Amino acid sequence: MSDFQSLNYDNQFLNPASESGADYTQLRNFLAEGKFKEADCETKQIILWVACCEKLGYLGHSDWVNFPCTDLQTINQLWVKYSNERFGFSVQRSIWQEAGKDYDKFCEYVKWDSFNSRMTYELRAPLGHLPHTCVYWLGHRRQGKSISIMLDKST
Repeated sequence: MSDFQSLNYDNQFLNPASESGADYTQLRNFLAEGKFKEADCETKQIILWVACCEKLGYLGHSDWVNFPCTDLQTINQLWVKYSNERFGFSVQRSIWQEAGKDYDKFCEYVKWDSFNSRMTYELRAPLGHLPHTCVYWLGHRRQGKSISIMLDKST
């Protein structure tokens, strides 16, 4: 990687892109510090804020359809970078496709259960285990099409 490419790569994480004006500083800091539980909560808060769904507490299908790609890609890039490519929407997308877009198979692979009792907020967690909040909401509500839209837009 040239010095210029390296500078651009580092700059994209210092000043993450956002179509919505979202501030990714806290998410980046949590991830850089390995505070994955806090980063998962921050991811949820950012997504709710970007979609103007803070009061509702979740996103519906049309919210995902209209969600800015740049913001999902930024969230994904931060998770991928700071987890050494273990976590992020792009990792989850690969698993989702490998599982035949079957939510139960996907959950089995990433070790999620309906009680969240198997959540591990450490790098030793299964591949694709985090972020948890977004895909879990959609799957729990059996919105497979929304999962596909969200994961496709994030990569």
